[in-house]
Amino acid sequence: SIIYVLCWLGTFGVNYGDEVLHQVEEDAKRGNPDIYSWRTGTPIAIAKAKRNDMHSQAHFRSRIANRFIRKPEYEPLQLLVDELRERLFDNPNVSELARGALFDESSVFVKKSNAEVNDNHWDSKCDKDERDRFVRRASCADLIADDLLEVMIQARNEAVSRLYESNK
Repeated sequence: SIIYVLCWLGTFGVNYGDEVLHQVEEDAKRGNPDIYSWRTGTPIAIAKAKRNDMHSQAHFRSRIANRFIRKPEYEPLQLLVDELRERLFDNPNVSELARGALFDESSVFVKKSNAEVNDNHWDSKCDKDERDRFVRRASCADLIADDLLEVMIQARNEAVSRLYESNK
């Protein structure tokens, strides 16, 4: 996914001048796998690690985004990844029933019977009793994709502006 690629670049760097790979490999050996858990193990283990890290903004920041290279030129990348994660998993345009990323027997089905779905929510066309957040988000995938594209276009425009300003 694009979020994974951006997280990888933010963690390991874009070029050899940003070398941090050795430190991350050492962290992985010490049991602090962070983004390594997104690429090692069985497909089921990898998917579980990604869902766990993406489920909440706080958990994502502590496990992944806070590991980004601490250079000013990487700040926009971290902001972009934060925004993409939020729009995909915590989008305010979908109901609470469609938010989040965890997928296991205890959490895939939202237990909040009081969660409201109104006509303004993109997933309002779903069966009102549907509690599977992935099914609810799939029902409005085109709208979510448009929203993500808008974020990417904005980030591109901001990057072009920064390049223009730095070349003055």
